[in-house]
Amino acid sequence: MTTSLKVVEVFGKRHNHILRDIEKIKHDLPDDAQPIFGLSEYVDPTGRTLPMYQMSRDGFTLLAMGFTGVLANSERRGGDKGQIHFMMVIH
Repeated sequence: MTTSLKVVEVFGKRHNHILRDIEKIKHDLPDDAQPIFGLSEYVDPTGRTLPMYQMSRDGFTLLAMGFTGVLANSERRGGDKGQIHFMMVIH
C-alpha cells in the first residue's frame, strides 16, 4: 500500500498530475474491478486539506506503467485466484 504523495516523492511528478492520472485509470477500469485506489485527504504545510489517493500494489503498478522510463509486464495466474502479478523494471 502506498499513497499518491509517495509516488510524487519517488518519481518527481506534480501531485495534481498524479491525481489526474489516477482519475483516468479509475475511469477506464470496469465497474466490477476490485478497488485499487482509495480517495483520502492530507493537510499540507499551509494547513489546507487536500485530496490524495491510497493505492494497492496493483494500483501503483497501473499508474507507474504510464510513466516514461518504466517497463512493466503483467501475467495472470489462475492458481492465484486470477490475481495479476507485475514485474517492473525502472531504467
